[in-house]
Amino acid sequence: MLDLMRLFCQVVEEQSFTVVARKLGISQPAVSNQMRALEEKLAVKLLYRKGKSFALTPEGEAVYRHALRLNDEWTELMREIGGSERVMSGKVHIGASHIPGEYLLPIYIASFRKLFPEIKLKPVSYTHL
Repeated sequence: MLDLMRLFCQVVEEQSFTVVARKLGISQPAVSNQMRALEEKLAVKLLYRKGKSFALTPEGEAVYRHALRLNDEWTELMREIGGSERVMSGKVHIGASHIPGEYLLPIYIASFRKLFPEIKLKPVSYTHL
């Protein structure tokens, strides 16, 4: 859930699903799907969508404020336990079949990239696993 909240904050701050997708190395539909998943989990509409633009609903504004605080708390926790001092690097190829690759993998990749920016992930989609 924290991953969805972080992604939501990025979308709000960038005001663009496409820019966030490009920064995270995932597809724009994957970002849209994750925003829909967050709305479903919270059972509220977070965004008014108008073509390529959007605005926050009142519930979206509340979620954004709380998500920022959650992210700050998480960052502080990682500092306190030394999580940000451990630096790992390298390259990882990660594969999934079509459905998990499109709907699940992007959220995990986004979280992983935030936690381990020095590790390069290469997602690979398989039609037959």
